[in-house]
Amino acid sequence: MDHGRRMELAREITDYLRRNHEGVLAVILEGSTAKGEDREHSDLEMTVITKTLSETKCYQCIFEGIVIEAVFGTEEESVRNASTVNARWPTYADGWTGSVALFDSEGLLPKLAALVSNPDPERVREEMGGILVSIYEDVCKVRNHVASGETQMARFVCPFLAEQVARFLAFLNRQHFNGTRNLLTKPRDFSQLPPHFWEDYPALLAVEDAAEGLLVRAERMYRECQDLWRAAGNDAPPPKTLEEALDRGRTLRAG
Repeated sequence: MDHGRRMELAREITDYLRRNHEGVLAVILEGSTAKGEDREHSDLEMTVITKTLSETKCYQCIFEGIVIEAVFGTEEESVRNASTVNARWPTYADGWTGSVALFDSEGLLPKLAALVSNPDPERVREEMGGILVSIYEDVCKVRNHVASGETQMARFVCPFLAEQVARFLAFLNRQHFNGTRNLLTKPRDFSQLPPHFWEDYPALLAVEDAAEGLLVRAERMYRECQDLWRAAGNDAPPPKTLEEALDRGRTLRAG
């Protein structure tokens, strides 16, 4: 299916949704189709924003060989989600900033895009600290698997480690990804990257090295991300007690 036909279907779906559901405030086209980057087998992703909670959770089907998804959410839920900063921000923010309104009676999409584009700095700092711990956790897993001769498991962990690195760097540079499709290309836009990023990150993401070599890359990637974290003003001596470590690692629920 080409882009023109996919857009035609999106408009037909929009008309269907407005005819069959009350209180539809906006129908938002997301993903590659919204950006004109869709290919023959790309799916069609849409969000439906309603004034009050709809009894319909979503539509999901296959038509003319592509997957079609339209997910429902209320205006209140959409504002709350756009305002929330968590570890998924680098991949979900694009759902608002990279989308197109096929119907938007109250101009909601620009408001949601503005909210998600300006994450709270303190929440960003907390999430970055948590992601850095997760990177180290994955490094430790690779260490254990390599030490035990479990090379396949060591290799299995590496893409997950690389994705955590991508999230950390997206927060650091205040830029987000188009889902996961441009994890390899978006970092070209980042001004702050680890010194050996382009040597280690693609290899970890695509698992292009022996297990022992991947461990070396993982260790270096963690150290260099930690250096960037410290350079951003988060330098602190190692905790002297367990209580101090726990106090530092505490994250409050998002209000």
